[in-house]
Amino acid sequence: MRSTSGNDTWHADDVYDTLRERGAMFCVTDNEEGDTPYVVTADCAYVRLRRTQYDQADLAAWAGRIAERRLDRTYVYFMHEDEALGCRFATMLQEAWKGRVT
Repeated sequence: MRSTSGNDTWHADDVYDTLRERGAMFCVTDNEEGDTPYVVTADCAYVRLRRTQYDQADLAAWAGRIAERRLDRTYVYFMHEDEALGCRFATMLQEAWKGRVT
């Protein structure tokens, strides 16, 4: 798995432990180059979906990944770009969330 944080030293147990000790969220990121590990370090999660295109299957998979963490709250942000597709992707993710089998 390729790091999308720009610095692989972020992906280490001691970093995750330090974030957990302070209740700070690790930013899970997905882009064209890959995604970071989905590590939860707080009582909620922060996910940045930064690909230029997502289809229903992609977002259904993300809804499943988010649901697997069983957190009360996950903040999901989409990349802003000229076509403003983030709003459409957010709607698709919400539909996938509502439609998932629990």
